[in-house]
Amino acid sequence: MNSASIQTISNKPMLLGECPLWHPEEKVLYWIDILACTVHRYDPSSGLQVNWSLPSEPGCIAWHRDGGLIVAMRSGIARLNTDNGEVQLIKDAPYDINAFRFNDGRCDAAGRLWTGTLLDARDNKTGRLYSFS
Repeated sequence: MNSASIQTISNKPMLLGECPLWHPEEKVLYWIDILACTVHRYDPSSGLQVNWSLPSEPGCIAWHRDGGLIVAMRSGIARLNTDNGEVQLIKDAPYDINAFRFNDGRCDAAGRLWTGTLLDARDNKTGRLYSFS
């Protein structure tokens, strides 16, 4: 028998919860709710949950080397300061934000963020893969 367990860490309903990201130094779990335009953090040692509102839908998150998170949002690549909630746009989106948004993504060992896009209408195959240094 498997002794693994599954537990609920948040009773707040998500519209589209994705991209769980464990931060080994902070020992917290981050994730996004794409349709609610939020980033969430859960501290398992205290049970404390925090969330931050974003100006547009997040597609993915990654750690920033200087603290906080990098967020690939519909409107572009931004840095989220997890101390004060400030969102600073780093790079505008390289596509029409009325039709596309960033979707899933991850960082590689060199620190580059790789993220794809999807067309909101999803009626043709026009998504792209991007890399940001």
